[in-house]
This record gives sequence, structure tokens and C-alpha cells, in this order.
Amino acid sequence: MGVRFPFGSVLLFVSFLILCIFTFAVLSLITARNDYQTSKKTAEHESAYYAASNEAEDRIAELNTELKNAGGAGGGVPAGVSFQIPVDDTAVLSVALEAEEGTQGPSYRLTRWELVPSGEWNPDQTVPVMTPDVTE
Repeated sequence: MGVRFPFGSVLLFVSFLILCIFTFAVLSLITARNDYQTSKKTAEHESAYYAASNEAEDRIAELNTELKNAGGAGGGVPAGVSFQIPVDDTAVLSVALEAEEGTQGPSYRLTRWELVPSGEWNPDQTVPVMTPDVTE
């Protein structure tokens, strides 16, 4: 009669379970890190867009004031105005206005508010799986 090791199947099951838990932990860590990086890039772009949007609204208010002070488009102020405000290195905010006579006097009417790509799109092809020098 040989010596039987009574814990063989239990040891094999526990080893498999630990391996599965470790694998899922690593996959969860990688997914969370990639989601964080994507969220960070999105937040930076949105902040830059809102800053450009605020700048465009300030410029529209200035143009409306100039139009009212000049007495309309016939007073030396252009009937149509367009300008671009850089958002970041990948896009610009393009705005176009037309002068119109409203019930409260002359003002500019918004005809275009568009986020336009500025340059060629280069997608991020890297997939950083394990980078020990990341401090974020």
C-alpha cells in the first residue's frame, strides 16, 4: 500500500482559485488605470473647451456692445463676423455671427458654433500594460 496524500484535490483547487483571483486583480488594475488615463484626457479637453467657450462668449458680448454703440451694421461695424479660438493642439472653436436688427436694437445673431479639428488626428496606439515608473 502506498502513502496517500489526502489534500491533493483541495490543494489543486485552492491553487487554481488563488491564480484566478490574482489574474482578475491584475486585469482590474489595468482596466482601472486605463479608465483613469482616459478620464483625465477627457477632463483636460473639456476644461480647455469650456475656457474657449467662455472666451468666445466674452468676445461676442464685446462685439454686440460695439454694434449697439455704432448704431447697427451701417455705422462702420461689419455685418458679419467670424473668429476662431484655439481649444487645445487638436481643435479650435469656430464662431460666426451676423448682424440683425432686433426688438432691443442691433445685435449679432449666432450662425455657427463649431468645434473644428486643427490638424491631422493621430490616435494613441500605445497600450501601457505594466509600467512601474508611473507615479499617477
